[in-house]
Amino acid sequence: MLSRARELKRRGVPTWVDPSHALPILGRDELLELIEGAAGYVVNDYEWSLTLEKTGLGEDEIAGRCGAVVVTRGEQGSTIRVGATSLEIPPVRARQVVDPTACGDAYRAGLLAGRARGLPFETAGRMGSLLGSYQVETLGPQALRLDPAEFRARFEREFGQRL
Repeated sequence: MLSRARELKRRGVPTWVDPSHALPILGRDELLELIEGAAGYVVNDYEWSLTLEKTGLGEDEIAGRCGAVVVTRGEQGSTIRVGATSLEIPPVRARQVVDPTACGDAYRAGLLAGRARGLPFETAGRMGSLLGSYQVETLGPQALRLDPAEFRARFEREFGQRL
């Protein structure tokens, strides 16, 4: 992971870091190298606590080392921190809870799809929140099918804004 991130950053490719299950085995210096200069650092609330513990740095210091810090909190939504600005992204309640597997991955996909389209962090985070909800409503981590028009319509119903 580290060598790939290092190479992408060296080439000027915007690099989003999601250490996930590798986080416990990363050393402090390796973790800081991953965060430094990344376009974004995406973790869940447990991984965020572990990041703070492993690095020994405060939230402000970590946020200052990369473009954005995204912390997901499941049913409590997420927080996107860009510099000193903190955005609270509300959760989208699932119409029915079928399977939470890959909800976080779906959130990340929505977030990154929005950012790749040049959308502001708040809109991209809301896309992630909605896509995570769709995933919870679906059995299995790779069975999600989306209708783009329905996604846009549901986004507007949930957030009161057009996508």
